[in-house]
Amino acid sequence: MVGAADFICALASAREIRDLGKPYFRTDGAEEGFDPARQVRFALENQRLHEGLESASLLEALLKALPTAITELQLSNTERAILAHALMASLRT
Repeated sequence: MVGAADFICALASAREIRDLGKPYFRTDGAEEGFDPARQVRFALENQRLHEGLESASLLEALLKALPTAITELQLSNTERAILAHALMASLRT
């Protein structure tokens, strides 16, 4: 099951993945590699899945800031805490 933390990690890693200069994953016959940030951006912008979540303002900030590095974002203390929690949780899995 995918949650807000997964969305946050995908958006936060967008610049790093792009800077690799190659697709993140490839599947046979695919024209493009899998880009998690692009998929999350599409879902959030078109289906507004994050509305009403505690992390909604952080996800909006990440969407608007792409491809800015997350260290350059102007975030509230609450948003920074949510971001840090999501990134740390992704390291445990």
